[in-house]
Amino acid sequence: LEQTGAAFSERLISTADPDWHAQIRRLSPSGKVPLLIADGLAIGDSLAIVETLNDRFPKAGLWPADAAARAIARSACAEMHSGFMALRM
Repeated sequence: LEQTGAAFSERLISTADPDWHAQIRRLSPSGKVPLLIADGLAIGDSLAIVETLNDRFPKAGLWPADAAARAIARSACAEMHSGFMALRM
């Protein structure tokens, strides 16, 4: 969001709070973070958030302008996003 230049507010929920999971559940339908709330939509999942921000702020250059470079970048993100289960655990 900072790279887009858009105004935004951030809400941090500490896992040290006894009711942290309930706090997240009130905002996030999946109960997971990160979560972008934009125009009444709750957009979860980091990759979906970046895609949404890219659609809304194309001049921010969140993805490479070159189609081939963009495809490689998306492929790398998708691989990181869906793989490396042992590391992510």
